[in-house]
Amino acid sequence: MIINMKKSKFTLLAVSLTALALAACGGDNSQAKSRTPRSFVDESYEVIPLPEYNVQINGGDVTKVEAYSPLTKPADPTAPAGKKFLGWKNNKNGGQIWDFDNAALNKVMGDVELVPCYVDANLNAQFLEAEVCPDLLAFGGVAGTKMPGSTYSGGQKGKGLVFIDNHDEYQCTTIEGFDYYETEDGSLDLDDPEADVYYFEEDIPNPLPAGKTADDYPIKERKHYDATHGAFIHYMYVEGDTLTWEIESSAAATNVQLFARLTGEYGHDRVLGEQTEVLFTFSSQQFQILVNDTALQYNDITIHNVVSKSFIPCQDFEISANVSLNAGPNKIQMKVNNNDTIFGTVGSTAPCVDCIKLYSSSTITWNKMNQVNLIAD
Repeated sequence: MIINMKKSKFTLLAVSLTALALAACGGDNSQAKSRTPRSFVDESYEVIPLPEYNVQINGGDVTKVEAYSPLTKPADPTAPAGKKFLGWKNNKNGGQIWDFDNAALNKVMGDVELVPCYVDANLNAQFLEAEVCPDLLAFGGVAGTKMPGSTYSGGQKGKGLVFIDNHDEYQCTTIEGFDYYETEDGSLDLDDPEADVYYFEEDIPNPLPAGKTADDYPIKERKHYDATHGAFIHYMYVEGDTLTWEIESSAAATNVQLFARLTGEYGHDRVLGEQTEVLFTFSSQQFQILVNDTALQYNDITIHNVVSKSFIPCQDFEISANVSLNAGPNKIQMKVNNNDTIFGTVGSTAPCVDCIKLYSSSTITWNKMNQVNLIAD
């Protein structure tokens, strides 16, 4: 509940004198302390209740739960034969996999309908990291070459496009690394051959060209990215911006489960009681996720409390449980399909993208240039 002050300073003085009298009569014990705030609230505050939402877990009774309340994790269900339990999926929020362990995410902010999410017990998980999609990376020591199997169509490249995901929990392996340096705001500035503002020390000409001094070549610290580092793509705020993953499947596969790991950067205010919440909502029409040029339909997704640049921890959403893959080449895309502004300034509505996660009966190969990026979950 929310409490608002409304009495005059004379009322506050009277309450203060009452509190002093309680203290003089032994009011410093725990019982007096517990009574004093209640008296103070009754006399000097207006109590405004927060809204309550419907919560249902695994088909049980629907209960009313106050906004901002955490949920207690239920016992894991017994998985059907041949399946394993992955987590609790919120059907009311785009297939959100509920995170009971993270205080920032374990909050009831709307109606909740949790059902078990199962995957085939013998399937491997394939992770497709978004930060290796943009055409701005240098691989294999060849400046200007991009990783085959990955494409980004947007105009925002280099510094600022890739942000470190301090909440990343995925342990992806076998993606070939690359060099970068980290800026003050936490973004990654990659070794872009077109950049001429910063230089790795070994890139500085020796001897210096005529008319040049060391000040003309500011130094950047070389760091190394690998897939366990964790990063995500943002600034996909232009209609038509598209991330593309080109993968190969060892066989045709149906009922492939596709999850997207997403977060937000900007949101719109909503008032609950008299408390302001910031939320960001998008639909399958605004932000398309396509498999072989067929757009998947998913329920609207809302990411809560995404104050500007707050980057709430990335969350998993089951986009579809019945994706079909062809034997051989396949293409998965995320496309900004709107020009709905955020705050009247950002050109389109789009989430930040950490990665895609696929469960398939086939063996999926992503990036022929590197090792097979297949890991057991």
